[in-house]
Amino acid sequence: MDINLYPLFSYETTFFLALLFIIISILYFFFHLKHFFLRFFIFLILLLLVLNPLINSMKKLYHKDILILIYDKTQSVIETKKLEQLLKVKTDIKEKVKQVEKLEIVEIEVDNLNNINDEKIDTKIITKLQKSFQTIEKERVAGVIIVTDGIIHDLEKIEADFINIPIHFFLLGEKDERDRSIITENVPDYAIVGKPISFKFKASDENYNGKIEASFFLDGVNILSKKFFPNIYHEIKLPISHAGENLLEIKINNHPDEITFTNNYKVFKINGIHEKLRVMLISGEPNMGLRNWRNILNSDPSIELLHFTILRPPSKRDLTPVKELALIPFPSQELFSADISKFSLIILDQYTLQGILPKKYLNNIVDYVIDGGAILNISGKEYLTDRSLLNSPLANILPTKPQEFFLGPFIPTLTDYGKRHPITNKLEKSFRERQWGKWHSFIKADKVSGKTLMKANNYPLLIINEVSKGRVAQILSDQSWIWKKDRENKGPLLELLRNTIHWLLKTPELQENYLEVFKNESLINLNLNSLNVGNTVAIITPPSGKSFSTLMQDDKNGSLIGQFESKEYGKFNLEVNNIKKDFYLGITESKELEKVSSSTFLINSFFKKNKKYPYSIIWLEDNIPTITKIYSKNNIAGNNWVGILEKKVQKKDTFNNKEYFNWLLMMPLLLLLLFVCWFKENR
Repeated sequence: MDINLYPLFSYETTFFLALLFIIISILYFFFHLKHFFLRFFIFLILLLLVLNPLINSMKKLYHKDILILIYDKTQSVIETKKLEQLLKVKTDIKEKVKQVEKLEIVEIEVDNLNNINDEKIDTKIITKLQKSFQTIEKERVAGVIIVTDGIIHDLEKIEADFINIPIHFFLLGEKDERDRSIITENVPDYAIVGKPISFKFKASDENYNGKIEASFFLDGVNILSKKFFPNIYHEIKLPISHAGENLLEIKINNHPDEITFTNNYKVFKINGIHEKLRVMLISGEPNMGLRNWRNILNSDPSIELLHFTILRPPSKRDLTPVKELALIPFPSQELFSADISKFSLIILDQYTLQGILPKKYLNNIVDYVIDGGAILNISGKEYLTDRSLLNSPLANILPTKPQEFFLGPFIPTLTDYGKRHPITNKLEKSFRERQWGKWHSFIKADKVSGKTLMKANNYPLLIINEVSKGRVAQILSDQSWIWKKDRENKGPLLELLRNTIHWLLKTPELQENYLEVFKNESLINLNLNSLNVGNTVAIITPPSGKSFSTLMQDDKNGSLIGQFESKEYGKFNLEVNNIKKDFYLGITESKELEKVSSSTFLINSFFKKNKKYPYSIIWLEDNIPTITKIYSKNNIAGNNWVGILEKKVQKKDTFNNKEYFNWLLMMPLLLLLLFVCWFKENR
């Protein structure tokens, strides 16, 4: 306690008044004036009034202790129908806490259901708790109560901050819950087309020793069904047959006593990619378009090009010495007998029958296409000769029969079909500067099969066709290079050739009926490649099974566009124009659902390794325990009670100023002295 002066006037003024008081007092005393002491006391009281002495005292104030209540509203709690119990426990705990004095509550809800766009979902309670430490004083935290089912995946985040904070786990559910789930390891996000993927699979059921049947689906097709022993890993190998998204679904049989069937089904999105797309380009003779083809094919890192140009057929005879011929013999046997299946695409550029490929090898090419291969034929004037491919087994798969050779300028145009097909529907948008340039010759032909995408003077120019499992495309002109070389006759050559090649290679985005799905919160947007003209209605079947319809609008450019709202996640089915498409939204792999039965295993496993942290586990099958303050962390819980450690954190020092004199007494005294002085002076 200190006494300090707080003058009513400035220090200079106060000093002047005090000096004046002293001088007057000395003069009164020196001249022996009457009533000196009476006047001295009056002046002294006035001086004290001006100096204003105050008593300074410090008062100690303390913050309230903080109790953090965390509620686990994650997927494992919701799916096992423990939310109702959680809400009741929440209310009861808050009633219990009201009985504890000087205690502040901080409530935190942990919810991972809004993260359905994440690839992997788990419960991160401790991470959320540590974030709360950034907004409150850690020193005031007296305890933490976590209401959970025990499925917590970030307990390792408990560090030095928690050494003096009791952590109480209030467990929902029952001690002996029954559940069965799918657990996988090493399921790849990407896989090479044509090669099997390998991953580990386990059907988990701690209360079952018999075999459990599991089924594996790829894009809705059941490719493996087998019974497996539970609780041990099995090696699974499955084929990936196409590029793009492959939807892998795994299902196991349900047991009637399970608390949920949600984790008996699991989905993965596996993106199929080609290791190397081997393309063989065979040119019947050197020509102006070869460089275009080479540049396009070599610029694609996924394509491995093998190019042959036939400069000297075997039938040619001249006097050139053999030792002066620097030519490589065409490896027809190696390519078209043993290795033909290794190629993804064969391009025959103005190729003619020159005796290089005998009939049996041409038959091999036809079989190669039927089995899933692809052929692109660029035809020039040679298509009308007696050495044309029409005089070979390839006539069975080529989509046209020639009439005559047309020489003269023309502008390639899109057919109505070509304006919608993914190969050509964006060509006009990609080349807006001016009108397409002219080509100078083409083969007039009759279409035998397939679809015409581009035409020349109403004759087919670009035709595509699907032959059994394979694909064929034919360009009836050797003039496409003009769009690249002629400054006056430019056109979308790169897009045209690249799209044609990738359609033949079955790139997903260039396929008819390719579905693209975009999700923005609860709004799902659909974009479906469609060759059908006009708006239509699609039937959407969400995971809940309650189908509804949505309008798919034709954008006049080969796409049907629609949207709908849904907060569900899982496998959806789209049916439009007799086409059915499956797509999956949300979680593809949830660690949260691998084990959903309430358990103390994860909690006990962590704290057995980290014994320095005070913790307790309370099953909520009985009543909510009493919450009370404790003064030592050695014993933080007992029979039907849990303790929170009193912290009593002092606030910053608070000073109080108190008047040194009681002016209610001093003022009457001053008035009395003034009256006495006046009275004596009058006498």
